[in-house]
Parts: sequence; C-alpha cells; structure tokens
Amino acid sequence: MPIINKEVQLIGTLSDSLDGVSILHHRMYKNILKHLKGLELEILIRPLKRQRSEAQNRYMWGVVVPIVAQWYLEQEGMKLTKDQVYTFLRTRVLGQTPMVIVIDGMEMIHFTAKRFSQMNTKEFSDAVETILQYYTDKGLEIPTPRKDNFIHDYFSKVQDT
Repeated sequence: MPIINKEVQLIGTLSDSLDGVSILHHRMYKNILKHLKGLELEILIRPLKRQRSEAQNRYMWGVVVPIVAQWYLEQEGMKLTKDQVYTFLRTRVLGQTPMVIVIDGMEMIHFTAKRFSQMNTKEFSDAVETILQYYTDKGLEIPTPRKDNFIHDYFSKVQDT
C-alpha cells in the first residue's frame, strides 16, 4: 500500500560534496521508500537533535529508581517514595542544586537544572553513567539499559548476516 500522503522521517548524513544524503538504516526503510520512487519530494534538512526516548524514561523510572529505593530499604531501613529517590539522584548524585524561592509567603523548592525528561540522549546517558558509578562504588549493581533493543539495531544485524 503506497504511503504517498504520509510523512516519513529519516536520519542521514549529507555527503562531503553536498550532492547526496546517506540514509541511516536505509535497508529497513526500503519497502516504504520504493513507493516514493520518482515522486517529487519536499526535503527538510536540519541537524539531528536526539531527544531522550520513552525507553530511557522507562529505564529510569522502572529500573533505576525502584532498585535504588529497594537498596535503601534493605541497607538503611528507609522506605523512600519514587519521587524522593528521584530528587536524591538529582541533588546528591548528579549535584543539581535546588533553590528555595518564596511564593505568596511560602517557601518552594525549585531546580534550575534539567529534569531527566528534558535531557537529550547524550545528557541522559551521562547522567545514568554517573548514577551507575555512584552506586557501583557503594556495592549496588544496577543493570545497564540493553543496547540491542531498538528496531534499527535488529534490522542492521539481520541485514549484515
């Protein structure tokens, strides 16, 4: 079924001679792109800005935070909420400084640094690496995110065999 009226977003690299684009994981998209062959296309080119993915969000809230909370319960008998662990990771482990501001006579805690959800993939990866190292030094091994659970990785492996 042709997808002529649908938009397809691809990632690629502009050639040194500026006369072509090498599409990343082009084999995976071949079935989609064949329906566009010969058509005039609108092409928007901009630098790629990798955003933190939903998988990274699930890793933080579904792996890191619960494991750290369980570790504090077992090690120190402290029952912490996910939000408490999250705030601890930001302040103590990553060194983000909370600010106290007064709104309508009430003190409020505010962070100027990015939340995990606002980080791009590089910033998020660096933060995770810092967190994992912090807890490794304390004797807690937190499983690392799987590197091969993205569809383009699967297709790359299949195509290379």
